Amino acid sequence: MTHVTLVLVCGPPASLKTTLINIVQCIINKFVEQNSTLRKLCVNKIKLCIENKFMQIDSNWYFINFDKILFNIETEVINESWKQYRLLIANIIEIYIKNNLNLPPPSNELKFLIDYSSFKYAKIIYDRIYQIFYCTKNIPSNNIIIVLEDNFYYHSMRYRYYQIAQCFNTSFMSIHLQCNIHTTLERNKKRNGNVTEQSIHNIQSKYELPDIIWEKNSMIIDTTYGFHLNTIIQFFQLITNVRLKPEKMINFLFEQQQQRDESTKINQTNVIHQTDQIIRKYISTYLKEKLNTISNVQMKKVYAENVNKCRMMFLEKLRQNQIFFSNDESVNSSIFVDNVRCQFICFMNENLDCCTDNNNDR
Repeated sequence: MTHVTLVLVCGPPASLKTTLINIVQCIINKFVEQNSTLRKLCVNKIKLCIENKFMQIDSNWYFINFDKILFNIETEVINESWKQYRLLIANIIEIYIKNNLNLPPPSNELKFLIDYSSFKYAKIIYDRIYQIFYCTKNIPSNNIIIVLEDNFYYHSMRYRYYQIAQCFNTSFMSIHLQCNIHTTLERNKKRNGNVTEQSIHNIQSKYELPDIIWEKNSMIIDTTYGFHLNTIIQFFQLITNVRLKPEKMINFLFEQQQQRDESTKINQTNVIHQTDQIIRKYISTYLKEKLNTISNVQMKKVYAENVNKCRMMFLEKLRQNQIFFSNDESVNSSIFVDNVRCQFICFMNENLDCCTDNNNDR
C-alpha cells in the first residue's frame, strides 16, 4: 500500500529554506561531489548522518520549490491572481496523490482542468510540476515524500495541504524556519534574485506560527546561526514519526470541496455584478463630459454605443478569467473600485477604436 507524506518547509525569504532542502537532498542521495560549496558547509553533518544509518528511509522524494515553479513568470503570476495559482499548484499535487493511491478521480477533476485552462501560465506550471513527479529518478517504493518549499506565511496557505492529507489519509507536517530580521536582510543582499527589504519586513511581521490544533506535527527552527546536526536529525525523526500517524480521513471532504466550488461561483457572480455597477457609474460620468465635446447627434449615439460595447466585452473577459482582480480586497472597498475603474479605462482606451471599426463595417 502506498503511503504519502506532505512536508511543508516554510519561512520568510533568506531563512535558509533552500539550504535545508539541499542538505536533505545530499543526505538521501548519499551525496558525494556534486555541490562543492555545500560540501564544504555541511559534509561533516551529512557524513555523520549516513554513517549512523539514521535516515535510511526507503522513500521516493519529490521537491517542489515555488520559486523554481514560477521562474521567469513570478511577477506576472502575482499581478494576475496569485491566490488562484496557489490553488492550482495544490490541485495538481492533489491529483498526483490520488493517482498514486489508485483512487477514482472525483467528479470535479475534469472541471478543475477546464476552470484553469484560461489561466495564462497554468500549462507552464503544470508542465514544471509534471517534470518533478514523473521525470525524477527514483527506486520503486510504496513511500512517497513530497517536500514543498515556499514562505507559506499565512495559515490559509498551509491549510489547503492539510486538507489534502485529511482527504487521502496521508501524513502532514510543517517545518518553520525563523531568523532575526538583521541577519535575514544581510543574507538577502548576498543572494541571487534577492527580494525587497519591504517584502521581507512584510512577511516577517505577518508570519503566522503553527496552529496547535491541526499543525501539531510541526517544528520551528532558528536559523540565525545556520543548522546544527541535531536539528537535521530531529527533522528526519519527525518525518519518521509522522509517517506512522497519518491524518484521519474525512469522508465528506469532497462534499466540502463542492460547497467551496459553489461558494466560488457565488463570489464570482458577486464580483461580476459589482464590477458592472462600478463601470456603469463610471461610464455615466464619463459620457456626460465626453459627449459635450461631440456636436453631431449621430456620432454621440455611436460613441455611447461603442463605450457600452467595451463594457460588455470587459465583463465577458472577466467571466472567462481573462481579467483578474486581487482577492485581497472586498468588492465594496475603495481599493477594489479604483482597481476596476483603472483596468476598465485602460481596456476602453485599447478597444474603443476596435468597436468603432466594427460599427463602420456594418
